[in-house]
Amino acid sequence: MHKTTMKCYLKIILAMMMIGRIQLSIHDSCKTSSHFQLLAENSRADVPVILSDIAQFISMCAHLCLAYKLCTSFNYNDATMNCEVLSYSHISSEKERLIHSPGWKFYQKATAKDCPEWQTMDITKDGFGCSCRDLENIALKKHTNQSSVCNDGYSSRAVDGKASNTYASGSCTHTCEDPSMWWMVDFGQSAIVHFVNITNRGECCQERLSDFNITIGDSTKENGDANPVCVSNVGLPTGQDTWKFKCSSKATGRYLYIKTNLKDALTLCEVKVFGEFT
Repeated sequence: MHKTTMKCYLKIILAMMMIGRIQLSIHDSCKTSSHFQLLAENSRADVPVILSDIAQFISMCAHLCLAYKLCTSFNYNDATMNCEVLSYSHISSEKERLIHSPGWKFYQKATAKDCPEWQTMDITKDGFGCSCRDLENIALKKHTNQSSVCNDGYSSRAVDGKASNTYASGSCTHTCEDPSMWWMVDFGQSAIVHFVNITNRGECCQERLSDFNITIGDSTKENGDANPVCVSNVGLPTGQDTWKFKCSSKATGRYLYIKTNLKDALTLCEVKVFGEFT
């Protein structure tokens, strides 16, 4: 057995003696080979593990990987009871993987990329177990405000959960033509915002949402201008009633502001903010 392999094997045995054998549950969303990468030949660890229980065997392979500083994934072969520790330092294609390791199954540490965009991931402490759950609309029926109200277009209409995009339905907001026109929602507590869906009017005045900014933060000063910018000078494409906006960087805060850069009234038919509370 290679010296590096022996050292790692001893470390994993010691770790398991200290914390006990942990049964590992690996969610299907964490099983992937699309980003498979191999260690260099002199750094690979092919270790026979003598365990009759497959769950315990996979668990030991995972802990063997954790003993390696560079390890981000592992192969295992439940027929031969061998683990192969892998790293991201040497990229390999799927074809090369099969040549190097025929008959082996692959797991890598869970990352947020393993879940669809509309979901978030809960990852176990060991990094290999995970589950995906839907992001919630954290703006739904929360407290709102806006610069002014005209034509009974109250700010709460944008978070009433109704999908209608015609003003006559009574589900769209409407400010007056003020020097500075804005709309805001208070989540009630700080949250991580992943993306924002905005629905425009469909029967009229779509150009009103052709140039606006979104800010997210914990301040209500200057009508949200003191908060970090999520996106700026953006708008809904022509002919699109609803559009998704993703912040240019990670956005965290209690308040979300939408502020128009135009001189026309600000009208929103629905604002859905998908995120999670911190």
